[in-house]
Amino acid sequence: MACFFLRGDIFSYPYAPRAYDSAVLAFLVSHLTDEEVDALLAALKKLLAPGGRFVFMDNAWSEAVAGIPRQKTGMVTRTLKDGRQYRILKRYYEKADFDEMAARNDFNLDFFQQQEVFFFAGCSFN
Repeated sequence: MACFFLRGDIFSYPYAPRAYDSAVLAFLVSHLTDEEVDALLAALKKLLAPGGRFVFMDNAWSEAVAGIPRQKTGMVTRTLKDGRQYRILKRYYEKADFDEMAARNDFNLDFFQQQEVFFFAGCSFN
């Protein structure tokens, strides 16, 4: 079985519907509002073949993260190496957040593994 990766904008994709077996969403949802996450998952559902699976990898909210002065969700300033600065939304997730997301978007949370600062979640649409 061949494996290949595509990188592109899921909202303006030239990809065939229901043609993909899996998708990886890495370090993306932590910068999206609930409405944007829901739109992302609706678009993803159109691309995945029946039985297709998807994986999330992103930052987790944990005691290690909570011990650093920051909010679980909020706007933060990020400075690039060249000195440019951007205000971005940053969210940290817990399993309960994913349970809620799964209920809103009709997907199964097949596994959820959280480490100190990252989580991995394997999912499939109902």
